[in-house]
Amino acid sequence: MVDDSPTPDPLPPAQVPTPGQAFALFAAGFVALALAAQGVEWIGLAATAPPEQWAALLADPTKNPVLNDGLWIVALTAIPEVLLGLLVLGAVRLFRFSPRLVLPVTLPSASSMVGALLLVFGVAPVADVLYSWLVHASWVPSMFGEGVSAASIVTHAVAGRGFLGLGVALIGLAIVPAIVEEALFRGFVTAAYRGSDTAALLGPSILFGLYHLDPPQAVATAVLGLAFGLARLCTGSLLASMAAHATYNAAVLILAFWGDGGGDETPSFATVLAGLAAAVIGLQLLIRRPPPPGPVEVDVGQLP
Repeated sequence: MVDDSPTPDPLPPAQVPTPGQAFALFAAGFVALALAAQGVEWIGLAATAPPEQWAALLADPTKNPVLNDGLWIVALTAIPEVLLGLLVLGAVRLFRFSPRLVLPVTLPSASSMVGALLLVFGVAPVADVLYSWLVHASWVPSMFGEGVSAASIVTHAVAGRGFLGLGVALIGLAIVPAIVEEALFRGFVTAAYRGSDTAALLGPSILFGLYHLDPPQAVATAVLGLAFGLARLCTGSLLASMAAHATYNAAVLILAFWGDGGGDETPSFATVLAGLAAAVIGLQLLIRRPPPPGPVEVDVGQLP
C-alpha cells in the first residue's frame, strides 16, 4: 500500500546558536586568530630581518619589529580580526541563524548611547587598577617577554607615527576589533544564552577576557566586557556596545599618541570613585525606560 499522505515540512532551523555551538565558534575563532597572527608575525620577520636573526628576535620581544613597529602592530591585530569576523558571518549563514537575533543592529536612543559610554569609561579605572596590580605581581605569568606589555605595544603602535599613522591605528586597532569582537561575544555568544540574562552577561565577558590571553589584560578586559555586555543587553542592539568599545579603544590610542597613555600606572582612588559614579549614571540611562503613553483624550463633541 502506498502512503500518499503529504510529507511533513522539515523542521525549521534554530534561530540562535546553542551554548555548545557558541563555545565551538569561540574555540575555532581562537585557533584561527592565533594561526593568522603567527602568519603575520612570520611575514613581518621575513620583511624586516634576515632569517639568521629570526630566532634572536623571537626570543627578545623588545627587538621584535612586529611588536615594536606601528604598521606591523596594526597588521598583527587587524588581519586576524577581519578573518574572525568572516568566520562569525560564515557561521550565521551556514547554520541559518537569524541575523536579527544573533547580530541585532537596531539604533538605540541617544540617552542609551550616552549611558553606554559613561558605563564603559566609568568602569575603565577599575579595569586599569586590576591590570596595573596584576602586571606588577611577580606571581602572575605574562604572555609577553621582559620589558613588553599590552600598554607598551599600544604606545609603539602610535608613538611618533603622525596623524596618518594615528588614523591607520584607529581603524585597525579601535574600529575593526570593536566591530568583530562585539559581533562574536555580544552577538553570537550572547544569543546562545537568551534564556538567562546572567549567563548572557557573564559567559561572553569571561570568554572575552580569555580571548586576550595575557592574564593581566584578560582580567581587565573581562571587566570591560561586563560593561559592553550591559550595553548590549539593555539596548537590545550591538550598536551601543560596538560604539562604546570603539570609542574606548580610540581614547586609549589617542592618549598614547599624545604621550599621556599612563603606561602601567595605577589610577588614583579619586579617579576610581569618579569613574564608578559615572558608571552608575550610565547604567541608569541604560535601564531607564520611556514612560508608557498616557490615555488619549477624545473630545466626544467632535465625534460624528
